[in-house]
Amino acid sequence: MGLKRTITEKSGHAPVIDISPLRREAGQKGEEGYSEFKVPVSPEFGLEGSIDARNVAGLYRLMAQDLRHGTRTAPGFDDAVTLHRTLYAIAQSAETGRCVLVA
Repeated sequence: MGLKRTITEKSGHAPVIDISPLRREAGQKGEEGYSEFKVPVSPEFGLEGSIDARNVAGLYRLMAQDLRHGTRTAPGFDDAVTLHRTLYAIAQSAETGRCVLVA
């Protein structure tokens, strides 16, 4: 029949993803009730077949940890600019056959 899921905040307040302690429950469609389940701790997040989704999930996890601990481990805007400059230099090098320096 399929799986039905629910996520609720454990203390009864409005849930805030990756900040509030959440209760995750699942059950079979057509059946009454839910039972709590544990989320796998795998760094793959259960997304082994989807590299894009796994990468986004990993970034969200880093951002959540930064918010919780006041750190800055997740990539930011400057990292994105550097990445795009590098990708542009690679494309230019492939197009011209010459070495292109990343500015």
